[in-house]
Amino acid sequence: MKPLSRQRGHLMTNALAAALLVVLTVAVSACGMATDGGPAASAPGISEASTTSGTAEPPETAGQPALPEEMPDDFGFVAAWGVGAKNSIDTFAGTVVKDRITEPAASGELVLSSVAMQTLYQDLRTMESTWQLFSAGLNFDPEPYSEIYPPGVTSFVTPFMTYRLDWRGGGFMSMHVDWDDGMLSPEPKAAALRTWFRMLREIVEAMPEWQALPAPVGGYL
Repeated sequence: MKPLSRQRGHLMTNALAAALLVVLTVAVSACGMATDGGPAASAPGISEASTTSGTAEPPETAGQPALPEEMPDDFGFVAAWGVGAKNSIDTFAGTVVKDRITEPAASGELVLSSVAMQTLYQDLRTMESTWQLFSAGLNFDPEPYSEIYPPGVTSFVTPFMTYRLDWRGGGFMSMHVDWDDGMLSPEPKAAALRTWFRMLREIVEAMPEWQALPAPVGGYL
């Protein structure tokens, strides 16, 4: 039988080795978490908040200034609508063109009121801030197998409206809009742009300058 003092020495040695093994195991596990995508400690001098991703500017709006809440003095647009987009208004030049279908188009001078321009600007600003509609481009007409239409179901109308639009203001310059609305997309952003053109058309057609132009002859089928 071994002396008691020597047995205690062996027991203490074994306990110390086990403790060191536990420490090494924990350290290796922590390193594995850091390299395998788990949480890792921040580098010295960097707070936890600074290591998390912030709200970066969307890539589609990068380089474009934010649109001011108030209509900028240089706001203006060139818009066209109707079958073949043959009706148009140029607010920079103060002119309009009326489609007369079977007769040559008629043109004249027309300047929108400041109230009308304010309203039209605010709606454009809302569409841009909500969907980046004029910096990311349009993608309205869904495929038949989309979440909007049931499988295998789509729609198409003829004749259909075509909308074109270019506008700028406060340093912002929109992408060119050229939209054939033949599928009558139900997407909210499509409905918003369609409503904007309908409002513009109602404003223009109510003005005496437009009504003084010769009326259209014939119709579209």
